[in-house]
Amino acid sequence: MNIDQYIETAKAKNALKSDRKLSEKLGLKGSAVNSWKTRRAWPADDTMIELAKLADVDPADALLDLNIWRSKGEAISIYSSIRNAVRNSAVILLVMFGLQLAPPVNESVAGPSLHPEEPHTLYYGKSSLYLSGRTTGG
Repeated sequence: MNIDQYIETAKAKNALKSDRKLSEKLGLKGSAVNSWKTRRAWPADDTMIELAKLADVDPADALLDLNIWRSKGEAISIYSSIRNAVRNSAVILLVMFGLQLAPPVNESVAGPSLHPEEPHTLYYGKSSLYLSGRTTGG
């Protein structure tokens, strides 16, 4: 996401009609959000965390994004690598530590059950992992 997407998402999710209203919601001067959109300034770390919460985005991702935007030169690619590693690690850990797709206890209440031979998609935050179905011999 870029700063404009954070701003627009936060405004939409909180029914704020203007950048000025978002600035006020964040406890800032009325022109603060506009200065981010024009790239004259970037939010402080604590403000970015609050903006992420208003946009319903993981604050850790938002802080990594913020550091990418503020950086210059080689630091941009290093922060980008860190962000990608964090996202990939979360999915890998979920799979490694026994995440299992189990059928609901009561199919009539919870919906259709998952079958091991059918493919499934695992969602974690904004990322997804496609799990192909497999059958076991026996």
